[in-house]
Amino acid sequence: MNQNHQQTEHCQQSMKRAYVFGSSGFIGLQLCDDLQKLNVPIEKFERGTGATSQHHAIDFLKNYGNTLKETFESILQDHSIVYFLVPYTLPTHQSSSRETLNTEDVYLKNFEALIEVVSKKKSSHLVFVSSGGAIYGGGKTLYREDHPIEPKSVYGLNKLKCEALIQKFCHKNALSATIVRPSNAYGENQNPQKSFGAITTFFYRVKNSLPISIFGDLGITKDYIHVEDLSRGLVVLGENRAQGIYNLCAGKSHSLKEILDLVEGNLQKKATLEFYDFRPSDIYEYYLSNEKMKEEMKFQTNITLTEGVQRYLSQRQ
Repeated sequence: MNQNHQQTEHCQQSMKRAYVFGSSGFIGLQLCDDLQKLNVPIEKFERGTGATSQHHAIDFLKNYGNTLKETFESILQDHSIVYFLVPYTLPTHQSSSRETLNTEDVYLKNFEALIEVVSKKKSSHLVFVSSGGAIYGGGKTLYREDHPIEPKSVYGLNKLKCEALIQKFCHKNALSATIVRPSNAYGENQNPQKSFGAITTFFYRVKNSLPISIFGDLGITKDYIHVEDLSRGLVVLGENRAQGIYNLCAGKSHSLKEILDLVEGNLQKKATLEFYDFRPSDIYEYYLSNEKMKEEMKFQTNITLTEGVQRYLSQRQ
């Protein structure tokens, strides 16, 4: 019996059904594709104007009152894995206005309704995608999962609040859950026109002779994980119903200068850079430990940054 067949059989046994919230996003699309290859039945949830045969339309920023909990109760089945990848906002979001706080309250209320239902479903498990880049606070420390956290952005603070809700339900309601703290994801299907993600943004702007905005300098250093490795890690954590917090990362950080050199080298074209002041809510550098995933899940990433960038560029050129 080969390894792929064994994994498919294991997934079918441990995942009677998977529910993917945020199925139309960059990571969600890859995750759904991987689960389908493993023959896991999937129900998809995404923000939209109406449900179709392909997905349920639920906007976590919309105030549904008490009806959303009833919706979850009617849809979710026992013995299921629930993946939650719906962000409150983007990592680049800077505002903390009254309007932002009001919408966040709605988001958290809807999220709490979901995890309460999951906690009551027999043998069901939640996999929540948090953030490894935004939640620890940054610095030269190698961050392990038990390190004190110090988020600086609206995005990171919201992830912390969601983690706190999960931990409350784990302690009081016997919720089975994994909190995943991934590093910066990138990959071939990431939309370069959204100006989100250094690799995709650098490629798009260098190729099209557009200036690149740098907030700070090229020494900004982060851990980057290819979306295929990230999705594979999410599947492993889900099928094993891992309990607790896991960094999901390459375990090696790279500077913007390294990424720019890779992009310029592959495109054979120089970038035009525009420098601006470093934003206080940004993280200048962070380093994540992947030892827990290696030791407990026997998991490590396969795609190096060099290979990943080359794959991205060859597809886009």
